[in-house]
Amino acid sequence: MSKSKRPLDTFFRIRSAFTLVELLVILVISLMLISLLLPKPVHSRETVRRMQCLNNLKNISRAFHQYADEQGHFPPAYTVDEAGTPLHSWRVLILPYIEEESLYEQIRLDESWDSEHNQQFHSQVPKIFQCPSCPSDERIPGGCSYSVIYGEEAAFTGSQPREREGFGKGFSNILFVAERKTQVNWMNPSNEMSFDIASKGVNVDAMGISSYHPGNIANVGFGDGYARTLWNTMDSKELREMLTFADETD
Repeated sequence: MSKSKRPLDTFFRIRSAFTLVELLVILVISLMLISLLLPKPVHSRETVRRMQCLNNLKNISRAFHQYADEQGHFPPAYTVDEAGTPLHSWRVLILPYIEEESLYEQIRLDESWDSEHNQQFHSQVPKIFQCPSCPSDERIPGGCSYSVIYGEEAAFTGSQPREREGFGKGFSNILFVAERKTQVNWMNPSNEMSFDIASKGVNVDAMGISSYHPGNIANVGFGDGYARTLWNTMDSKELREMLTFADETD
């Protein structure tokens, strides 16, 4: 009897092994099919990054108004010394309004941004100034992703601050700050986005309104603390109107 059972026992052991393999194959195929139906994780991560970028721009725009509440005017794009040499970026000026009072108090505003003393803060860029979608290999030490737009027609003129009363068409219609691919050290006062470069369009010039977000888009912040996404298909006339601080009739 024992001899007659051995072939049968062997058969069932082989069938059990094959059944387990078959189940594993079915499980793997099922997981693959489910993964195809679910949103790709990279898309979810990018959505979070884009929302964080928009939130950064909102908080920056609101900081401009908090600055104006105390100073009576918006911050200049940069400060200058008596000879007209740029000293500090607007980013340094709004530090107290983005919960960076301690860093602000350590910086010597009467010295150049790259003085021996101030150089120690070049790498201490607040996260609010960095777009999380910028690839690590494109970042520079202390790099900033956001720039104000300056020029005679823009919300910022350079070293001369604008008064609130000068914005006749309302803050909600005026673009204050935008992201761009070309980074600059957050304390550097010499490389803001000019009105002419910004007017070229979205993702046309890496020094202009541009980003690393997929889909040919870029985020911008308006004078009322609102932030939104612009596409590269945006009408050039509409963009120029957003960049112009005053009504054409003014």
